[in-house]
Amino acid sequence: MREAIVAMFLNTTLESIQQDVLSALENQTPQVKAATASFLARCFTKFTRIMLNKKLLKVYTTILLKTLNWPDPIVRDSSAEALGTVMKVVGEKRIVAFMTYIDNIKMAKIKAAYWCFSWQKQNPHKSS
Repeated sequence: MREAIVAMFLNTTLESIQQDVLSALENQTPQVKAATASFLARCFTKFTRIMLNKKLLKVYTTILLKTLNWPDPIVRDSSAEALGTVMKVVGEKRIVAFMTYIDNIKMAKIKAAYWCFSWQKQNPHKSS
């Protein structure tokens, strides 16, 4: 089902679903936040750095940094995965500008997701 949702996403844009995604990431239910952050991570894999402009990066990075501080570990991990994926797509330099005031532990989680995405892209037929 997740793959079907991402496939349907390819027929739309991040701008067109932005309000719904932001609302879901602000939802108080941890499962909703985690599922939305995971959805974004999967969607980001379909983008190029040109497709993710500065405005979109700022909006999504800001909200994902908020969810990175959520008490639920699944929400934090999903947010780190989404941020690591977008970092790999657009480049570290381009996204770090939006990541002010982030502690080393959280940055390490984001970097782990960044490197995991790199490995999966290079080895698509191996499980991680």
